[in-house]
Amino acid sequence: MASEQSQAGSESLAPAPSGYDLRPLSTGEILDRTFQLYRSRFALFASLAALPAAVRFLTGAVQLLLLPRAQTLRNDQQILASRWPFISIGLSVVFLLVYFVFYGITQAATTWAVAEIYLGRAASVRAAWRAAMGRWFRYVLVTLRQYWSIGWWPLLSFALFGIAVTLIPGRGRAAGVFLGVIAFLLGLQICASFIYAIWAALKVSLAVPASVIESLGANAAVRRSIGLLPERKGRIFLLGLLV
Repeated sequence: MASEQSQAGSESLAPAPSGYDLRPLSTGEILDRTFQLYRSRFALFASLAALPAAVRFLTGAVQLLLLPRAQTLRNDQQILASRWPFISIGLSVVFLLVYFVFYGITQAATTWAVAEIYLGRAASVRAAWRAAMGRWFRYVLVTLRQYWSIGWWPLLSFALFGIAVTLIPGRGRAAGVFLGVIAFLLGLQICASFIYAIWAALKVSLAVPASVIESLGANAAVRRSIGLLPERKGRIFLLGLLV
């Protein structure tokens, strides 16, 4: 009875000015609605999505063209090694931050465009970027907060593994056994950290839309995303795999 009443209530909701009904959607309906939006406004969403991809491509091309060099090993095999490893690491960090900046702004612009379409208003690439750039720093902080929630444990696990390998006192048999035990334990931790990262990614997946629609800061947007997904993590995971 309760399910019938909720279904009737959802079906009685008035459609938005755009013609899209505002109600909870099933997984199949979400995918179908997404395809409808992209088919009807392909140029808009493709243009918004192209910018972070272009930034990622250009930064990767710079690293490939400027930094690697061929290095010959003792068995006459050649590998690509960085000419300046510290510069390479520094550039990787800078390029990653640049990508996060454009990714966060693009997510905000896309969310704004979808909301405008649902409300029956005109949405363009310029208007979407103007709306996102008005609070670009907030959206970048939300994105960084998202990725910190996802990646802090895997980063800590790899850092501990690197420290353990560096601090091995020698290369004898005892050192090898000790390294094997440490590697096994840290390997288990790394596997657990990746499982946690997937779980955390599901929990914070709606942080940027929450920030755009409800004008929330970074921490508040993450908490809002967690509050919106107590029983929907399986659907979000399935949608991620399908996308």
